[in-house]
Amino acid sequence: MFPLELTPITIAVIWMCTALILLIIEIFTPGFVIACFSVGCLFAAATQLFSASTTIQVLAFSVGTILALFLLRPILLKRVQSKKQIHFTNISALAGKIGVVTQTFDDRLFEGRVRVGGDDWKARSTDKQTLAEGTTVRVISVNGVTLSVVAEDK
Repeated sequence: MFPLELTPITIAVIWMCTALILLIIEIFTPGFVIACFSVGCLFAAATQLFSASTTIQVLAFSVGTILALFLLRPILLKRVQSKKQIHFTNISALAGKIGVVTQTFDDRLFEGRVRVGGDDWKARSTDKQTLAEGTTVRVISVNGVTLSVVAEDK
């Protein structure tokens, strides 16, 4: 067997392999923190190519990681978060929709039933109005399984 000789190139390759392994791990974790350590490894590999001492390599690793954490990570987070759009689904999507009163609202609790998007819902008038059957309403919010509605202006 040939003994493994730790030449400057071999150590640089070890730093680069470590950087690659950290990038692969980053794929499975959120936040880009591990990727910053990978950048630090690349800084250390670069210094090792110039035959730097172990102390210089560790210093380069630390500086590279800190720079990446404070400069690169916020940019990456901003790019990822800006692409996220909020899409309301299910019951949350009802806010702002138009419906029709199917059961007249009582004049005591101001509750009745409305049809929104083909479904019949229990509803409460937010402005304390008695709404007659057939009145067009707008959903203001959803509280549990009760819609808060107001009469739609015509």
